[in-house]
Amino acid sequence: MNSTNPFSTASHERCAPGGVAAISAFSAYFQIRFLEAFDTFDAVTGVNHETTEVRDPDGRAMPADLWTTCFTPRELRLLARAVGLEPVAIHGVTPGAYGPHDASTDCPEFCCSLGAVSLIGDVLPRSHGFVAPHC
Repeated sequence: MNSTNPFSTASHERCAPGGVAAISAFSAYFQIRFLEAFDTFDAVTGVNHETTEVRDPDGRAMPADLWTTCFTPRELRLLARAVGLEPVAIHGVTPGAYGPHDASTDCPEFCCSLGAVSLIGDVLPRSHGFVAPHC
């Protein structure tokens, strides 16, 4: 599996003919728009690095590094097609507010709904306008 492709080949294998799936990914646009002083965004890799602290069960703080790979809608479409999935729609979403919202720089995530594609490249039957239950 290619760790930079959130779809992976396994996604195609799990999406039955005519089936649908969805994946959400952090928005590169949102990350750049709301870059904070403690963030370091690498434009070449699309990865944001930030430091924070986490607490152990006893409440002791420990420093932690957070690395977030960020995506554009175009990248999501290309990655999906690279593993045999066909993007049906891409919506802008916020945790707790999933739905068929327009993608914008104000949305922290994109939700990409997908349909399986046959091995010869034809799109298998699917419900157009599908929005996954969690999107």
